[in-house]
Amino acid sequence: MATTNKYDRQLRLWGSNGQKALSESVIILFGATSAGTESLKNLVLPGCGSFHIIDEEEEDGQVAGDGGSGETMAPFHNFFVFPEKPPTNSSAGVHHRREVVVTNNQRHSFFVLPDEPSTNGFDPPTPTGTPTGTTASKASKAEVATKNLMELNPDVVGGYTTLSTPLSTLIQPSSHPTNNTIIYNLLNTIRTTRNAQWSNLLLIAADLPPTPTRTLADFCYHRHNLPQTPCPPLPLLLVRSYGLLGTVRVQITNRPIVDSKPEHAVEDLRLASCAEGREKGGFPVLWDAVEGVELEELDARDHGRVPFVVLLLKALEKWRRGVNDGDGEKEGSARLPKTLDEKNYFKTILRGMSRDINKEVNFQEALDNAYLAYTKLELSYETQQLLDASEVTLTQHKTNNTNTNTHLTQFDVLLRALAIFLQTSPDSKSTPVNGSIPDMASSTQGFVKLQTMYRTKANEDRKRMRSILTELAGEYPLIHTMKLLPDEEELTAFCKNVHCLRYISTRSYSAEYDLTYPNSNDNDDDNNNETKAEIQGDIIAATYDPYEDAEQTPLLWYIALRACDSFWEKHGVWPGGDGRELALEGDAVEVQGFIEGLVVRMGFGGGDGEVENELIQSTLLALGDGDGSGSSKYAKEVVRYFNAELHNVASVVGGIASQEAVKLITGQYVPMDGTYVFNGIASVSGVYKF
Repeated sequence: MATTNKYDRQLRLWGSNGQKALSESVIILFGATSAGTESLKNLVLPGCGSFHIIDEEEEDGQVAGDGGSGETMAPFHNFFVFPEKPPTNSSAGVHHRREVVVTNNQRHSFFVLPDEPSTNGFDPPTPTGTPTGTTASKASKAEVATKNLMELNPDVVGGYTTLSTPLSTLIQPSSHPTNNTIIYNLLNTIRTTRNAQWSNLLLIAADLPPTPTRTLADFCYHRHNLPQTPCPPLPLLLVRSYGLLGTVRVQITNRPIVDSKPEHAVEDLRLASCAEGREKGGFPVLWDAVEGVELEELDARDHGRVPFVVLLLKALEKWRRGVNDGDGEKEGSARLPKTLDEKNYFKTILRGMSRDINKEVNFQEALDNAYLAYTKLELSYETQQLLDASEVTLTQHKTNNTNTNTHLTQFDVLLRALAIFLQTSPDSKSTPVNGSIPDMASSTQGFVKLQTMYRTKANEDRKRMRSILTELAGEYPLIHTMKLLPDEEELTAFCKNVHCLRYISTRSYSAEYDLTYPNSNDNDDDNNNETKAEIQGDIIAATYDPYEDAEQTPLLWYIALRACDSFWEKHGVWPGGDGRELALEGDAVEVQGFIEGLVVRMGFGGGDGEVENELIQSTLLALGDGDGSGSSKYAKEVVRYFNAELHNVASVVGGIASQEAVKLITGQYVPMDGTYVFNGIASVSGVYKF
């Protein structure tokens, strides 16, 4: 695998450890639709480990989602699944949807190519990648999509399962007694085939009807202690392309993010800790190097190339002497500037040390970074809570030497090691040093010397962390049993990012769909305890800042899509299936009723105790368009779509979904918390939490 050359550009984004995580991932796609295959395409190209497509085999003459009515519609094709010739009867492998926007009879897809006979099964996957799965007499949609996606990257192994039972039938409502077992068996078979851990799995549900979507989401959101290997909560991406509209939703439970890459990260130079002195666990080597620099003896050239790190510590020494001379405080030698006056006095001293502040760039950098001399880089409150919880987590499993009914992760072990590292530090606050320094004005020799000191300190801290991990493995046998000890790359990444650690949980999809909001005091299974007032407040704020054409605000179209889901739940088909004018108007009126019901349930109906929102009242609830009809233009538009699949919309949705997938797989960047809504009519989008 020519990783160095082939993936060079993306390695600059998420590094070798991120690429390693991506190469070990198993992506499972439910539904070989345009949005689903576009999402997969964008994960196959950068080198995901393997993928598996699960889709149903469509019957002759049946339109996907029409409930088996057999209504004949113009084929609407996935960009990855298309026939070389117009289909004569069933077009196996082609997803039929009613075409409502484009006028040509065929929309050729890119990934599901010919309607050709199946080879009656394939051999198990080989390093070059050969599809595996259940086959029928003709190549199924899942099979052909798998075959064509694998052509994009020979490093990726693909597989498929063609179901004889529709997904909406196979995946029963969440209350069905056998539901969890069915989903578990399906996923566990794929996992064991790929020789992967549960933590390597990421699921994508593409364009599924609301009932199987909710069922799959409920399964992924909770832990399942089944007789076989227990299944932890799984990350799930919900992608949807519906006419000119699209949505992406991330659902995760306690997903660790090691490198959240904050926009305004503070450099980890430890100047304030170093300034406190050796006896408090500072940075002795750096302090010795600073004391060895005599600024007065340097010529003009070398004076302008002293690193600002040294200048800040030199200025701090002078500031302390000035404080001692002025107020005689006994603790002056260990003090740091606190008040605004003290900080300004410190900067005045720093400026006075320069021979020409306008020409010496190093002193300008020192002034810009003066706060580093008196600001300690400490762990956030959220990270401290994670460290406190890690001890409880490991203690619960101390006597458990197997992984039965146990959910312990490598992240938990690393958190506990970090907590011990802090406890055994001289000041009980010093975290492992990052080891990197920013660019700065300096001589080459001075910069290399400074960089070496920081890297040496980082290596010492990492060795200390490794020693703690070894002791933990001896105390908790389960760590060895479950192979939770990190390798050097994983440990290095953790130590470099101890100030960026995050545990992310989103609201469950069912909570969003049902519009249920836990109270802050409830001990609820929903890990995101935001109240109705908080979430409703965010939505209200979004309506106060609409798109320049207020009618095209994505939030409004999301509510219209939700009304289509309600229509499907009631009738088992999408609105707009009957193309006759009166039938379309009847569907639009019914969809409008669902829109009005959703608005009331969201608290924007304007009734007692509800908010009367001007934007919603003037758009979603404005009936007729000068024609006296009983529906809004939103209801008419989504009925006109009849769940049509436009590949240009699907490509946008798939691109967003794959970005979120990379965040979840690599444990880098912060995943989206909410629902991304794309309005292809005006080419605008928004992210909302419901």
